[in-house]
Amino acid sequence: MKKRLFAFLVALTLLLPSFAFSATVESGPGSTEKSATELIAEAKELKRAKRYVDAAHLFLRAAKNSSASSSIRLRTEAATMFGWSGKYDHAKATYASIITEDPKNRGARLGLARIHSWTGEYDLAIKEYGAVLQDSPGNTSALVGRARVLSWKGDYESAIEGYGAIIKTNPENISALDGLARTLWWSGEHTESIEALDNILTLKPDNKEARRLKRRVSWDAGPTLSIKGARSSDSDSNEIESLKAIGYLNHNRVGKLHLTLSRYNVKRLSDKGRATVVKLKDSVRVSKKVKVSASVSAVNSESGSISNSYVTAGVRAEAKLARKLRGITSISRSPYLDTPQLIRNNIRVTSYSATAIRDFKRTTVSATAGYRDYSDSNTSYRIKGNVARTIIKEPDYTLTIGYIPEYRDFSKKTFSGYYNPGKVFSNDLYLNIKGFLKNDRLLYYATATAGMQNSTKSEFTGALRVGATYYVRENLSVEAEAKWSKSALETSTGYSSESYKAGLNYLF
Repeated sequence: MKKRLFAFLVALTLLLPSFAFSATVESGPGSTEKSATELIAEAKELKRAKRYVDAAHLFLRAAKNSSASSSIRLRTEAATMFGWSGKYDHAKATYASIITEDPKNRGARLGLARIHSWTGEYDLAIKEYGAVLQDSPGNTSALVGRARVLSWKGDYESAIEGYGAIIKTNPENISALDGLARTLWWSGEHTESIEALDNILTLKPDNKEARRLKRRVSWDAGPTLSIKGARSSDSDSNEIESLKAIGYLNHNRVGKLHLTLSRYNVKRLSDKGRATVVKLKDSVRVSKKVKVSASVSAVNSESGSISNSYVTAGVRAEAKLARKLRGITSISRSPYLDTPQLIRNNIRVTSYSATAIRDFKRTTVSATAGYRDYSDSNTSYRIKGNVARTIIKEPDYTLTIGYIPEYRDFSKKTFSGYYNPGKVFSNDLYLNIKGFLKNDRLLYYATATAGMQNSTKSEFTGALRVGATYYVRENLSVEAEAKWSKSALETSTGYSSESYKAGLNYLF
C-alpha cells in the first residue's frame, strides 16, 4: 500500500507542471481574462497605430464582458474598424447583429449604409439611409449620405436636390457643400461647382481639399493654352525634338475639345527628318457610364527628298462595366515618326487595344491586350498587367508600390528603320510618390522602376522619372520632367533612352 501511495505521489509531482503548462497555453499569457477596461485601452492604442483589424477584435472581446448598452457601442466601434481596414463582410455582419437586437440603432444603420456604398451596393445603402430618415427625418448624416450615394450612382439631379435641401437649412454644412461641388462638377456644371467650393473656402480658408478641388475644376472648365517642348535620345543614336501648342475648350456640359499643333525634328547621326501634325480630338460623355473620344490628324513629313501628307484618325471608348470595374477600348491609325528612315518609308501603324481596370480598397488591378499592324507588313502583340497598391495615403503625399508583367512579340518581316526585338518578356517593380509642397503651389512626383527582361538574353532593366508642376498663379503653371530608362519595352529604337520635357500652361 505504501509503495502504491509513493508511486502515486511521484506521478502527481511529475504531471503537475504539464497541467500548469497546458493551462497557460489555453488561456495565453496570464491565467485570467483581461477586464473590459483593459481590452478597450489596448484596442484604442491599436486604433491609434492604425492596426484596425486587431483593434476590432479587442473591441469585440470587450463587448462580451460589458453591459448591453456598452456592448452595442463597442461592437459598433469594432464594425467601424473592420470597415476602415477593408474587411467589409465582417463589418456588415457586426452591424447586422446590432440591428437585429436594436432595429432603430442609428449608428449601426448609418455604418451599414456606408459599407454598402463603399462596396457599390447603392440601392442597399439608400435603403438603410431611408430607414434612419423614417425615424429621424432631419438626420443630417443620413441626408448627406443618401445624396452622396445618389451622385455615385449617377443620379446627379436627385443628388443636387438632396444637397441643396441640406444647405438651405444649414448653409455651413461642409460635407454637403463638398458633395454638391463634386456632383456639379461631374454633371458639367463647372461655374456652380466653383461657387460651392468658394463657400467652403469662405467658411474654412485653410481647407486644402477644397482648394485643390477648385483648381482641378477650374482647369477642367478651361479654356486653356499649353506650350510643351521635349527632347529624347537613345542608345541607337536616335534623337527626337518636339514642340507642341495645345488648346483646350470645354465646349458644353458633355464635350471637351483639344486642338494640338506639333512639330517634330528627328535625326540619327547625320540623317534627318521632320514632321508637322495637326490633331483635333473631342471627348463626349454619351451616357452616365460611357465616354467616347474621337480624333483626326493631318500629317506632313519630310526626310531627304521624300515628303508625305496624309490623314489619320482614332477612337477610344471608356465604360463602367460593373461595380468598381471599368473597360477601355481603342482603335487608331497613327504615324511612326521616331527615326528619319521611318519617315522616308512612310510607316504608319494601326493599333487595337482593350483594357480592364478593377478597383479595390487602396489597390488597382489592370490588364491590357494590344495588337499593332504596321504598313510594312510587320505586326506586334502585347499583353500587360499592372497591380498598384497605395501603402501610404496622407493629405500631402501618397506612396504607391506596383508590379508590371509585360509580354511583347514583334514580327520583323522587313527593315524600316526601327529596332524592336522579336519577343520580350519583362517583370518590373516600381515605387511612386506624389504630393504637394509650398502651400499646394508645387505638385511633385517620382517613379523608380527595377526589373528583369528576357529577349535574346536576360538583363536587368530600370527607369527613373521625376517631375513637378509649379503654380505661379492659380491660372498659370510651369512644368518639367526628366526620365532615364533601360528597357526594350520602353523605347522602340533601343535598349536605353533619356528624355526631358518642359511646359507652360495658362488658364483663361
